[in-house]
Amino acid sequence: MFFKIQTWFPYNVQIYLNGREYLSRLPEAEGIPFSMYNNSFSYIEDFKRSQKPAVSSIKNYPISLTEW
Repeated sequence: MFFKIQTWFPYNVQIYLNGREYLSRLPEAEGIPFSMYNNSFSYIEDFKRSQKPAVSSIKNYPISLTEW
């Protein structure tokens, strides 16, 4: 995560998130073994099971963003 702050008026702020880091937390929470190499998934034991929370989290993005 990093922030980009404009130093002149109107002082825009942009927030950048690394989606792979967030997605790596989902199989970890479900107890699904996986391994990562250089910010990418190199092995996921149960791909279909790990895909379900990832898809549901994508569907929730518009709701989360409109709350801001």
